[in-house]
Amino acid sequence: MEAHELKQRFMARLPPGAGFALLDQLPDVFLFAKDRTRRFVLGNPALVRLFGCRREEEIIGRRDEDFSPAHLCERFAADDARVLAGHALVDQVELGRNPDATIAWYSTTKLPLRDHAGAVIGLVGITRDLQAMSSTSHRFLAMAPVIEAMMADYAKPLTMTELARLLGLSVSQFERSFRKRFGVTPLRYLIGVRIGAACELLTTTGLPLSTIALETGFYDQSHFSHQFVKRKGMTPSRYRGRYGGGGSGGQTVG
Repeated sequence: MEAHELKQRFMARLPPGAGFALLDQLPDVFLFAKDRTRRFVLGNPALVRLFGCRREEEIIGRRDEDFSPAHLCERFAADDARVLAGHALVDQVELGRNPDATIAWYSTTKLPLRDHAGAVIGLVGITRDLQAMSSTSHRFLAMAPVIEAMMADYAKPLTMTELARLLGLSVSQFERSFRKRFGVTPLRYLIGVRIGAACELLTTTGLPLSTIALETGFYDQSHFSHQFVKRKGMTPSRYRGRYGGGGSGGQTVG
């Protein structure tokens, strides 16, 4: 019997949702699925608790906008649109708030869900605490010293030479290895980390843009603004005006 056929026969004997049973037991793993209109159709217990609900039924049929602030929902929607168009989003790093209001780095992966004919009918996603992933995920384990340095020291002028040295690799070896694992260059990944930290400060503090630029690792305000517009499609000032409010950063999952 072919391996594919063996797998299909075995999975066909399982009740719906059985494949997610193990994830129901992991409190640091947020699992969700959405349909093409971005309504939640599945959420594990950790996600339900994160949204302040008691039962999965309370989140089914609802969208991110029912649980998270506007600046996060806009990002979630843009990511969802890409995935629903058939593209995977793998290990996207973002800064967010835990249920107890503490700040942590998270990694989110989203994949298209297809029907028997191959049509995309929704998406499935998983979000995890990045610190936990650095010690358990093969993708992160191999790059753990670098990822940890980016998370802890993104405000410093990190160079590719310094990061490569953490792994005992040449810069070219490091960049090839990093891109193979994450699909982007280490510099682009680092800039994404910095932009995420800047978004948190823009929406929760009244710090001047020049201060935010320096505190998130950019050379100056001009460099910060240029990179921010490239990533977010708007200036930092406009982003703050649209989403700022000095409140909490909201939930991370979506």
